[in-house]
Formats: sequence, structure tokens, C-alpha cells
Amino acid sequence: YFERFFDHSAVVGRDTSGRLFFRDLPAATAAASSSAAADNNGDDGPPSYFVYGGDTVDKGTGDLAVLRALVDFKKRHPDRVFLVIGNRDLNKARLTSELAPERLALAAKDVPPPYFVPDKHTTTFEKFLEKNPELQAEPHAAATRLKWILCHTMGSVGTFDLRRQTLAAEKSLAAGGSKSSVEGGGDLPAVTDEEVVKSYMDSVGPGGAMREYLEHAQVAVVLDGALFVHGAVNANSLGFVPDLQKNDERRYGAYYGHYLKTVDPNDATPIDADDVSIGR
Repeated sequence: YFERFFDHSAVVGRDTSGRLFFRDLPAATAAASSSAAADNNGDDGPPSYFVYGGDTVDKGTGDLAVLRALVDFKKRHPDRVFLVIGNRDLNKARLTSELAPERLALAAKDVPPPYFVPDKHTTTFEKFLEKNPELQAEPHAAATRLKWILCHTMGSVGTFDLRRQTLAAEKSLAAGGSKSSVEGGGDLPAVTDEEVVKSYMDSVGPGGAMREYLEHAQVAVVLDGALFVHGAVNANSLGFVPDLQKNDERRYGAYYGHYLKTVDPNDATPIDADDVSIGR
């Protein structure tokens, strides 16, 4: 889907190496082969922007390549490319604590369930082990815990095996395999559970693909009076925001990205829902 989008976009293209480019830039226009490469802005029009709405992972294979491509694009065009933080992006930051040795050492009955899931829909870690007897021999293994976290606390059913497929494809390509054979379902290298866990942990560690995405992404983006967020903005979703005096709306969402990393509830200022407007 990611590749097909750029094949049809009149604004952004994707070259043979997977790198994204704006079609209205001279180099991109010369390299592109489709008629969509023509300057989409006109001589007097405003520049086009690219806003990615978040949730980069969990929905298919190849998510690591998607993350790298988006961050690379943002770094090269910081004033035209805007990345929005989605819940499936942000929740991966939990793994650094939830897969920490002291958490893995907990007995199954003591592993806290997700507070945000209603009790009637909650599958505790203890229940998860009961339903998956093949995992009961390794209740303290990071892979066992990650499978539960993804499936029952992040709504990411099947994502563990999707990442396994992604890593297998990357291994095959690195060993000289062709993209067509990988996409055609040919024999792929084996990937262990431990390698999948390491991939997730590496992605949120320093220099990791998800870590870099979160560092370059924003909670909200305002462009020409239009607000872009991953979810909805209403009286229930805004909660606490910082007491802030800023006039540059385009940078306002970037501030929230920084605020997200440094939030201190004691310094947060409640805002009345009636006092909230798009672009504020």
C-alpha cells in the first residue's frame, strides 16, 4: 500500500531505492518517468506539503523500511514534511520499561493488565499463558511477554509474526536475494523469537527506527489553518496542555512533540473545552 500510494501521488514519488522525493523539485522531475512529475504547484502557488498521519507499524510487513523512508524524507525537507504521532507509534515506547528485566521477573499473576481496556475485554498475562500452553515453559521470556503485549495491550494481533516476516525479507535482500523472489513468497531465512524481540527493542533504542520517527514527529500539525492530528480533537481528548505563548502555528505541533517527552503533570495547565479552537 505504501509503495502504491507514491506511484499514484502527484506530489511525492518514490525512487527505485525506496527514497521519497517531491515531484516539483528539479532533480525529482528529471528522474521521474510519469506525467505526475510535472510541477504540481505552478510558478505562483504555495509549496506542497507531505503530512503522514501516524500509525507506521502493526499493519503489514516492511514497517521498518516505512519508518526509515519517512524519517529520511523529514530530515531532507524539515519544512515541507510533517510526521504525526499515532497511538501505534507512541505505544512502542512502553517496551523499554515493560520488557525490562525487573518486569520480566514478575510472576504471571503480578503482571499488571492494561488499565485502559475494560475488565470484560481484558486478557491478563496469566490468562494468556493458560490459553497458550506452548508458552507456559517460558513465562519470563521477553518473547512470551512481547507476544502478549502486542496482541492484548496494543491491539496488534499477528504483529509479532509480521515483524518476523519483515526481518526474514531484510535478511534475504541483504544476502543478495531479489525483491521479486521475496515478494513472491520464496524460501526466506529463519528468524528466531529472540531476533524479533531484539528488533523491537532496537527500534525504540537510540538511533532506532521508531525512536527516530518519534523524535521527528509531532502530536499535531497546523498548515494554512488546517489541523492534522491522528485522532479527534474534542472536549474529552485534549486533557492538559502547557501554558504556552506562541504565534507560529506551524511550530505549535512541534512544541507538543517536545512537551510529550518532558511532560510534568505538576506544571500542566488545565484548559476549558470552550477555550479550545483549531490553530490555537
